[in-house]
Amino acid sequence: MGIEAPFQEGFRLLAKAYGKEWTWQQAYEKGFKEGYEEGLKMGRQERFRMSIVEILRNRFGTVPEELTAALESVTVEQQLRALIESAVTCADLAAFAAALRPAQS
Repeated sequence: MGIEAPFQEGFRLLAKAYGKEWTWQQAYEKGFKEGYEEGLKMGRQERFRMSIVEILRNRFGTVPEELTAALESVTVEQQLRALIESAVTCADLAAFAAALRPAQS
């Protein structure tokens, strides 16, 4: 009997109490899949943010830390995509900051 056996048994009892019929392996795979998908999502968001900062830096020079910090609060990919467009088309950093404000809500 491996060290996993007590955990597997505990999980089986917990799953049964909640009316679930998952095996230990199914629960592991589900958790792994959800964690993997969440990691991919976070990676995409970070790439969007990095792209936005790079575009602004190439267009306007130094990007204020407050602006990059504000970008961290935006987690909806659709809003990040719109902010990429804003970074490409805005007249200046103040205009980008104005476009960023509604996305922070």
